[in-house]
Amino acid sequence: MEGDVLLVPILGIVFGVGAPMLAVILATYYAHRSKVAKYETVKKALEGNLTPEQVDQLVKSLGSTPAPAPVNPRRKSLTNGIILLSISIAIVIGSMVMGYTKGFILGALVLGFLGIANLLIAFFVQKDDGGDPR
Repeated sequence: MEGDVLLVPILGIVFGVGAPMLAVILATYYAHRSKVAKYETVKKALEGNLTPEQVDQLVKSLGSTPAPAPVNPRRKSLTNGIILLSISIAIVIGSMVMGYTKGFILGALVLGFLGIANLLIAFFVQKDDGGDPR
């Protein structure tokens, strides 16, 4: 009985620290494995009877990942602001319906002010063409 009381905090610490460490280790392992596979492909291409132009094209296709599309900061701030305000309103309504007040309302206020800040940022950020801030 006494050992069972200590089991919960120990498991919480082990899994709380171990799960993120396992995620980092697995991500590093699979990234390394992907790089090794690319190098092996290039090595086989060099050992084969490919022309230098074909090997160059292969190296370019393996090494280049498409760049992400540029993000419009106004649109991103506007989207984040609307999402945060929506979550804030949902928490306020949910806490009123369920009868919870202090903690939930405080969390909703923090999210609401973050949403308002994002909307203000979206309003004041200059347009891409250098026009007025609206």
